[in-house]
Amino acid sequence: MGNKSSAPVAAENSGDDTGSGIALSSELQSKIVQDFNDVQVQQEYIGFQRSMLEERRERAQSEHEINVQFQREVKAWQKMDKQRQEELDNKIDDMNAQFF
Repeated sequence: MGNKSSAPVAAENSGDDTGSGIALSSELQSKIVQDFNDVQVQQEYIGFQRSMLEERRERAQSEHEINVQFQREVKAWQKMDKQRQEELDNKIDDMNAQFF
């Protein structure tokens, strides 16, 4: 056939149930298995990368939401502090007006 990795073999000698009459050399079989395993590893690694990227995206989204909520709370505290300071300033002004 011209290919060193395969050779015609009688079906009854190969134990091949397909009856193709072709047996693969052990080197070619090993190469096919290795290539298949490489593809599996690559697919698993791609899946791992995707899950890591998704976790990173979720974490960034969560951090953003926490930061937005914190900024809202800070603004609310600042508003309350400003109102309280204005109340105190008004009381001081009233007391100064009474005594001076």
